[in-house]
Amino acid sequence: MAVLLGLLPTLLPILGLFGLYVAVLAVIPGARLRWRNVALALIFTGAMLYTLAYPFAVAPGVVLDARGAILGVAILFGGPWVGGITALAGCLFRLHLGGAGAVAGAFGLTLNLLGTLWLLRYQSRPLLAAQPFPAAMPRLAHPLRLGLLVGCWAGLAEALSLLLIPPWQQGWRLFVESGLTLAGVQLLGFFVMGSLLWTYHQRQLLELALRRAELDLLLERQERDERFEVIFEQAAVGIALVAPDGSLLKVNGKLCDILGLDRAELVARTFQAVTYPEDLDADLARVAQLLAGEIDTYQLEKRYLRGDGALVWANLTVSLVRHGDGRPHYFISFIEDISERKAYQQQISTLAFQDVLTELPNRRLFLDRLRYALVRSERSGLYGAILLLDLDHFKTLNDTQGHDVGDSFLQCIALRLRECVRAEDTVARLGGDEFVVILEGLAKDEARAASRAEQLAEQIRLAVGLPFSFERKNSPRVFQTTASVGISLFHGEQAALDDLLKHADLALYDAKAAGRNTLCFYNIEMQYALEIRAVIQSALYHAQELNELQIYAQPQVDRGGRLVGAELLLRWHHPMVGWISPNQFIPLAEETGTILSIGQWVLRSACQTLARWARQPQYAALTLSINVSIRQFRHAGFVDEVRTILAETGAPPARLKLEFTESIVIDNVDDTVRKMNQLRQMGIRFSMDDFGTGYSSLSYLKKLPLDQIKIDQSFIRDMTSDADDAAIVTAILSISRSLSLQVVAEGVETEAQQQFLYEHGCELYQGFLYGRPMPLAELEHFQQHVR
Repeated sequence: MAVLLGLLPTLLPILGLFGLYVAVLAVIPGARLRWRNVALALIFTGAMLYTLAYPFAVAPGVVLDARGAILGVAILFGGPWVGGITALAGCLFRLHLGGAGAVAGAFGLTLNLLGTLWLLRYQSRPLLAAQPFPAAMPRLAHPLRLGLLVGCWAGLAEALSLLLIPPWQQGWRLFVESGLTLAGVQLLGFFVMGSLLWTYHQRQLLELALRRAELDLLLERQERDERFEVIFEQAAVGIALVAPDGSLLKVNGKLCDILGLDRAELVARTFQAVTYPEDLDADLARVAQLLAGEIDTYQLEKRYLRGDGALVWANLTVSLVRHGDGRPHYFISFIEDISERKAYQQQISTLAFQDVLTELPNRRLFLDRLRYALVRSERSGLYGAILLLDLDHFKTLNDTQGHDVGDSFLQCIALRLRECVRAEDTVARLGGDEFVVILEGLAKDEARAASRAEQLAEQIRLAVGLPFSFERKNSPRVFQTTASVGISLFHGEQAALDDLLKHADLALYDAKAAGRNTLCFYNIEMQYALEIRAVIQSALYHAQELNELQIYAQPQVDRGGRLVGAELLLRWHHPMVGWISPNQFIPLAEETGTILSIGQWVLRSACQTLARWARQPQYAALTLSINVSIRQFRHAGFVDEVRTILAETGAPPARLKLEFTESIVIDNVDDTVRKMNQLRQMGIRFSMDDFGTGYSSLSYLKKLPLDQIKIDQSFIRDMTSDADDAAIVTAILSISRSLSLQVVAEGVETEAQQQFLYEHGCELYQGFLYGRPMPLAELEHFQQHVR
């Protein structure tokens, strides 16, 4: 008890260390850790020197004081550096005081320092360091336990140090009499201070947690506002915050760009003021639904008024933001500029339904309007008509003056057609130089309707025939053409659209066949001719495999009447229809592509015949001519096909003669010459058929590697009675001689024709006078009957 009472004067002031420690923590912020540690080091060092200056003497040179408690608190509250400075000051001062217990006292402080530091290290980090609120709790969950451990070790270290006081009997006596009391007093002091410090720190932790939560909320709100501002301003679409009355609370830069207004001008307006009037009602109706809670958001395509008065198409998306009590706060609107997309849509629509060149309805829109015209005709009982118009010789203008002049002419024709018809009628361009007109509401009587349609068609024909002026190479020029018009009447929905167009097309074909520059109505005979054509076309696909096609040969003789060769001609005998004229099925074969297989068959048959004749002296010198169609000649593999057939059959190429018309040459002269030269290298010869009927035949004589020309029978027929035909035949013969070209006269049927040709130097003849076309097998027996 004496020891306890002797220590109280030194222990009680030490309790003031807690107040000073708390004051330091409150005054010096945690960010200034160095200055806080310096202050704590001064406090604990001063306390250490104070307790050593006023000790309780238990024996000569042996004193008891609170140095161990002060050191433990310094390490516990201030950390290792503060504890180390305090321990160093205490050891030096105790050694300075001297006495029997000086070394033991210094050893006790050192043992206390090392043990406490080990406890703190064991628990990873000091809980109550100069930074009073560590980020992680130590392994001992309650800091009071740490204080008790440090207190126990501090008391035990000082008690054990008593054992070092010499002699050992005195040290043991002092340990027994005072050591346990000293340890208990220090433990009690640590318990009291640890409890107070724990309570204070818990309160500080709570306040700090609240402050940090408030700061986190503030930072989060600030970051959210900053993110909103960034998104708001950098958005790729216009954004506006709009009050319930329509005023603009906030707008971004993109919306200013879309509407062509600066921010101040735009915010000064309402959304109603910048909306196109015709679109405002739809927008306001959706706003009313939002306010009423019927919808959460709406999307609308609308037009805005730019600052310069132009219209802007936009895709608008609007949502309503409400207060916590449900009252409307503001609208948030997203405005995407879709003007470019709308322009593309309009362009696509124009391309889909309008002819780009003439701005007339195209075929698609024409069919749609014709469909409605039939419905209106059904309701009104009035006849209507389709006028199918084709410009005569338009290709000549395009080929001679260029497509730019041709396009200008078509635009001019479109304008003239519009001026000729009524407002309720439709003018459309189907393609190329083909136009169509829908006439509605003509009359209830068919005859009167036909008369009215004829009058309007005649007006159109005359309008098309007006001169068209243009400039070429700074020189004014004039082009004038005519038009062929096919007319088909309709009454209600009795006829299908396709049938009406076919009827008009048949009528147009008839108008062209009648010499062009005229108009014709559709009639039943045209339909019959169309059906016959369809039957022939269908049967043609199977004619070759059914062996209905036959090869005939018409003899060709020289001036002495000797057989020199023959022209192979194709004939078709249908088991149901009978003989079908080549003039009917050859054009169909060209259109359908069957001419390729047919032409190959004819070519192979001719080569097989020539190969067989080559082995018979009486026929070895004969030639065979076959007609090559334009489609066959332009086929990419034609030259290789001829080469293969010659090799397979062994026919002498020099006895094979290919005939073609100048239509093969017109489109691509260079390609024609290239192929002819390739064939000529094989030994094949060439003949131009129907010479004199084309407008540019003479120019081909010097370009093409020809061996022979055939004078068309249209000149031969009347040359003995028509001076012009006679002059043409004479000129052809003269030109051919000068160019070393062989001439064959076709269609020779009379002695007078033969005599005229003979006198003017014609070398070869072909016609009924020498023999009609006959099966190829009969040609071999024909030579003895030649005149």
